[in-house]
Amino acid sequence: MNGFLRKYHGHKLEDWGSILSDDFKAFARAFRSYLKSEGKENGFSVENFTTGHYDVSAFLKFEDQGYVYMSYGNRFSPIDVFSTSFLGGGVLIRTAKNARDYTGGPNHYTSLAEIGSAAKKLHN
Repeated sequence: MNGFLRKYHGHKLEDWGSILSDDFKAFARAFRSYLKSEGKENGFSVENFTTGHYDVSAFLKFEDQGYVYMSYGNRFSPIDVFSTSFLGGGVLIRTAKNARDYTGGPNHYTSLAEIGSAAKKLHN
C-alpha cells in the first residue's frame, strides 16, 4: 500500500472549526503529491488543485487533453481509503470539458486507493 494511503487510513483529521488545522493542511499537501504520483502511473497531470474548508478538488488532465474533475472532503470521520461511498468518504469524479468545467458529466464515486485507475477508466 502506498505511504499516503497507509498514513491516512483510519486517521481522523484534526478540526479547528472556522480555520484550517495544520493536520488538514499537511493532508492536503500529501494528497496533492499522491495525485501527482497517481498521474504518472495513469497518464494525467494535476491542474487547479484547490484546498477548500476541509476539502480538496482538482482537474486531472490526460495526455489527449481530456479532463476528469475530482473532489474529496472528510471532516468528521476517520478516513477510509477504500470507501467508494459518498457518505463513507469516497472521492467524487466526473468527466469535464476543461480545467474550469465544474458541472461536467454525471457523478461517479471511487476510493482514494483507486482514484488514479478510476479516473483513467472514466476518461476512456
